[in-house]
Amino acid sequence: MDSKEIAHLKYIFSEFPEQELFIVCGKHYASFAAEFDTEGKNKYFISMGDLELYLDKNEMIRITED
Repeated sequence: MDSKEIAHLKYIFSEFPEQELFIVCGKHYASFAAEFDTEGKNKYFISMGDLELYLDKNEMIRITED
């Protein structure tokens, strides 16, 4: 990820400061770990499968596209 892409993500985070976000990082996980607080309220996942396992394990409601 370059600084322009990271700036876009920082804007998204700033729009939802009180929300817990579930972020699928894919191959950019290291960029997220370096630029964003990974110890905070947000949850970071390598893949959609990892996120789905987390949601199933924690019995969270999923919003899906039809």
